Amino acid sequence: EKLPGIESGRVWSVEDVMSRAARCGETVMLVDDGGNWRGGGTAWYLAEQGHHVIVVTPHSQIGKELIRSNADEPLRRKLQVLGADVITDSVVSAWDGQCAMLMNLLDNTERQVVCDDLVLATPNVSETSLTEDCYKNGITIHTVGDCVAPRWAVHAIYEGRKLGRTL
Repeated sequence: EKLPGIESGRVWSVEDVMSRAARCGETVMLVDDGGNWRGGGTAWYLAEQGHHVIVVTPHSQIGKELIRSNADEPLRRKLQVLGADVITDSVVSAWDGQCAMLMNLLDNTERQVVCDDLVLATPNVSETSLTEDCYKNGITIHTVGDCVAPRWAVHAIYEGRKLGRTL
């Protein structure tokens, strides 16, 4: 539910990095939980800015959702050329502000990796407070897209079209 030690600081979102609100140190660990362009693209950006990037993903490769697309091979090649390290089949189990504890999902071994910052490319969380308030007050509403669950735009488009045809 919550990463142990996250309150220690030096934890950023992808949006913090890309908006330049984050001031990352020399070594940055990026957690690529989504396996999509958010994590891979942010790792590429950080590496181009001169940071040593360590990408950690629970998947068997980074950017798993980019497989068989024109972005897959260029992303992996560029990260290698820029000197990024990739740690697959692993998750961050704890953070203390100076290092991350990694657990390998294949054999449950743990190891500590020193880094200056932790960047999270994790799934979004639905904002449902307005929906909940409407239901509590007896207001009939229809929900589509990310207020139902975080996912791809194509899902919101499909649900919106489906709902629109019934109104």
